[in-house]
Parts: sequence; structure tokens; C-alpha cells
Amino acid sequence: MDRRAEFKDRPIKEIARKLKWTEAKLIKLVAEKTGGTKQSTSRLSSRELMLLSPYLKPKSSAPAQRKGIGISSTGASKPLIFGQVHGLKVGEHFPNRASMVAAGVHRMTVHGIDGNRTHGAAAIVLNGGYEDDRDFGDRIMYTGSGGNDSGSNRQTEDQDQFNAGVAALLTSEKTQNEIRVFRGFKHVSPWSPKSGYQYAGLYRVSKSENVPGMSGYRVWRFELERVGV
Repeated sequence: MDRRAEFKDRPIKEIARKLKWTEAKLIKLVAEKTGGTKQSTSRLSSRELMLLSPYLKPKSSAPAQRKGIGISSTGASKPLIFGQVHGLKVGEHFPNRASMVAAGVHRMTVHGIDGNRTHGAAAIVLNGGYEDDRDFGDRIMYTGSGGNDSGSNRQTEDQDQFNAGVAALLTSEKTQNEIRVFRGFKHVSPWSPKSGYQYAGLYRVSKSENVPGMSGYRVWRFELERVGV
């Protein structure tokens, strides 16, 4: 598929996002195929787009990030439920993500944020996927979605507000809906379980900010406070 017209006069940052690539990958490809040195704000010429055209294909749509808006383990969409789920108790343990899906408390088997940009986030999981997460028990600093390396969990590019997971949490900040919070065994915290996942209770987003993270890239940081404390 020839996408030259779509990408004409667009900055590399925007093209990479449309392709679901990292900016570094696209900049490297430009250098290899055209000999040009580019930055994230650079725009590609018609000649460069012509040379790159055979390679400008989107990344597979299979989920690769820890966080985002996805589909349940069965592949079928399930209703988004906000607030307390009947029978769910603080401290309740789940052996794996599939058991959480089955119980209807979090619909995602991989992604950490369960929700959408229209209605907000219904549930989140902390499981060591982002270096900028911080946990103070009744107060959590939760990193938005996207831009991290799944191997090292380090941030490799900026996050933006158009990411589905970020957008869901921004909506929750406005609506102040209650969010179910779960801690996983990979999350370094005194409140994390030794195995599986544990329900921490209901929280609300009290504040959001777009700030430089530990690796220097800008991240969306959400402060969540436990309800009823």
C-alpha cells in the first residue's frame, strides 16, 4: 500500500505514531535508505517518501504494550463495569490475569488499563511495567500508557494524550469515577502479593501531569487516591 500522499509534509513523530513504530526505528530506516539524518520533528521530502514507500507498513495490531485498551481473553467484548463489583473484597487474590477476566473485575489479560477514552478507566493493574510508577499505599503515582521498552521497562519515547490508555485516565480525572486497583507480584511494593494479583480497593484520579520521566522522556503521571480513607 502506497502511503506517500498520507505522509507528505508530516513530521517523523506523527508518521511513526501512525505506523505504530518508535521514532528511533523510523529515523534509522530513513538514514539507511536515504542517507539523511533526521529528528522527530523533521518532515520527509517526496523523494525520501518514494524511497521509503515499500517499508512504510504498520506494525502488527497484536497487543504488545502492557497498557491500553484491548479485548478480553476470549476475544469477545465484555461490558465495562465501574466501581465495586459484587462480591469483590479488598485483599482478594487472583492467581493470574485470566482469573480476573473470568471474575469480571478486569477485562484485559495483558494491558494494565481497562477502559476507554469515552467513559474512562474502570480498573488498572500495577505490575512493574513502567519505571516511573510509585506506590505509597493509599496514594499511587501511576504512569500512563505507551512508549516503553517491554524488556527493560524503561521509557524510550514520549507518551501523548491521544494514547487510548492515557485518554481513559484523563477522562476518569474529569468524571471522578471509582477505579478498581490491583497489584501484581512483579510490582515492587510492600503491598504487593508474592504471587498472582491482589485487589487493593477503589481509587480516584486526583491529578494528572505531563512530566519528564526517569529516562528523560515525557510521561503522563496520574495521582490516584484511595476512596474512603
